[in-house]
Amino acid sequence: MPDQQNILVIIPLIAGREDHFQRTINAMFTLGYEGSILAIRGKGIKASRFQNPHLMITSKTYNLNGMASIFQAIELESNLIKQYKYVTYCDDDNLINPIFIQQAASFLHLHQDYAGCNGRRLLCEQTDAGLVFLAQYATQRLEAGQAKHRLQQYCQQGGILFYAFLQTEVLLESVAGIESIDDDNVAEILINYRLPKFGKFALLSELQLARPYPRPTIFNIPDILSWLRSENMQPSMMTCLDMLICDYDIDPSMKAQNNFFMSTIGCYLQRRFRAAPLRTVSRFFKPITNICFSVLYGKKISRMLDALNDENRHVIG
Repeated sequence: MPDQQNILVIIPLIAGREDHFQRTINAMFTLGYEGSILAIRGKGIKASRFQNPHLMITSKTYNLNGMASIFQAIELESNLIKQYKYVTYCDDDNLINPIFIQQAASFLHLHQDYAGCNGRRLLCEQTDAGLVFLAQYATQRLEAGQAKHRLQQYCQQGGILFYAFLQTEVLLESVAGIESIDDDNVAEILINYRLPKFGKFALLSELQLARPYPRPTIFNIPDILSWLRSENMQPSMMTCLDMLICDYDIDPSMKAQNNFFMSTIGCYLQRRFRAAPLRTVSRFFKPITNICFSVLYGKKISRMLDALNDENRHVIG
């Protein structure tokens, strides 16, 4: 059983969002988390407000204005992060289940050929009664033996792969060179599409993550037109493509690189720009699968959301 002290959760601590951060770490400790938390400190944050033996706050402050800057800060804090064996990233208003963290660490300890673990995820929404279950949220299982085949599996499944619980060296290698990407959306694309090269990703049955919907602007992908007009989009996208071609050792021929683009980033862009309406079958089955999910994980969902909703408990720190 891996020592909890080998586990690190990374959460951005952003000015104006301190209450979200506090609520998340309170809920994690309430649910029994005993590992460490690293807060990536944004400019304007007073570290003295947050005091806990399990909480570290970066001495350096960062201009956190989106996912590109968050990933860049993680790379710059690599000397601290690499002291831990396992790591996972968490948005400041998400909640990671400590039971999943322990199970994932145990799994990776026994399966060294796996880069990371995912679990079952859910979306929740804010109501007058607090956060309530909304729907299940996409997760991934990548079990192919070869990196290119795992990438194909990811392209078929989609979703956010960087929420996975990871071997620490996998996270640090995935953010290497991220300083050359300025566009937030492209930074997410790079990390998501780069991760399959490092190993398999297991899908555990335990509930992993609760994520409020809609996603806050600072963590969100932009609308299509704003993204196209961004001066950072095209150069970041070309750099991202070059990095992925290098990562997966794609033949230098134009045909091979074009095929690689179309099967990876091209698929993502197609989903973004040509979002297809739900088929009749999907419209029928999606509510049913959400109901089944909420029944199967009902007690665990309630436990996680109760921890987030309990504003009257003792504030840690």
